[in-house]
Amino acid sequence: MASYFDEHDCEPLKDGEQPNHMLHMARLLLDSGMAAEWDLEYGRVFGGEGKIPPASKKVVESLPTHLVTPAEAGKSL
Repeated sequence: MASYFDEHDCEPLKDGEQPNHMLHMARLLLDSGMAAEWDLEYGRVFGGEGKIPPASKKVVESLPTHLVTPAEAGKSL
């Protein structure tokens, strides 16, 4: 029977190399389901769940407009 490390294609750490503890923490959070709960709590505390609020109507209406001709549309930048 193959070892756990052989099944998961793990390589032993080299001399002086440290394990990636952040990767272990991320796997723990994902596997336990706590990552989804933390994401909800983060969104509740900081609002918007990481979404940028939309621009105000006044700002959008004040943006300059430019009619693009077919010749301009065909040009590459």
